[in-house]
Amino acid sequence: MKKITSISVFIIIILNASGCAVSKAKTYSGVLCHCSNICWSVVGSTGIVDESAKDVVKLGRIRPELVLGQGVEQNADIRMLTYEDMSAHLVKDVSPGKYSIRYSIPTLSAVFHAQTQIAVELSGIIKLTDRDKDKITIYLKEYDLLLPGDYAKIVATLSSTDKYHKIDQYEEISERNGNKGILLDINKLYFIEAVLETNRNVSGGPSPSTIGEKIIGPSIAAIRICPYLFD
Repeated sequence: MKKITSISVFIIIILNASGCAVSKAKTYSGVLCHCSNICWSVVGSTGIVDESAKDVVKLGRIRPELVLGQGVEQNADIRMLTYEDMSAHLVKDVSPGKYSIRYSIPTLSAVFHAQTQIAVELSGIIKLTDRDKDKITIYLKEYDLLLPGDYAKIVATLSSTDKYHKIDQYEEISERNGNKGILLDINKLYFIEAVLETNRNVSGGPSPSTIGEKIIGPSIAAIRICPYLFD
């Protein structure tokens, strides 16, 4: 098993979309679900990276104006945070390669009001500087506790190749398995693996000791899983 190290800078978990649970049950694709409009979401900077990549992947960015004791009041507005402050991204002078970040998902029954299964939509807020040479892939994986080792089955794949259309701007991309939704079992365990990939030498972006510079290269600001409700 690979050794993993958490090097999160921000501990910000967003577990709310808005509003409260929908009281009426909905049936779709053979799934009966007392669904809510609550989503599970996480910001990029709360990920866990392999020990071998801890100097390559940067989690979060601290700006002096957001640090208490440097002219900021204790009730500083959280809206001052930007996507780049909350992102996972590659540091300066990274060689071509693939670098993984993992995010734990809590027990689904603790998040969604469902009986046994739920159809969901997977989305992410990402940024690429070079669409031809950079790529971000987000995998939704299911643990298989019956098999030895670290085996996990890929349930859904969200790739920037087909979804991302902007250049050097954050954009939300999503995957919902056509019009069916991604079907999850409430009683099983899942996690997210996000892969930042570059086929160029990333330069000009922030190193771990640099504060306030613009991020250059693939960057992921947030990931979200929401119930996919049908008409």
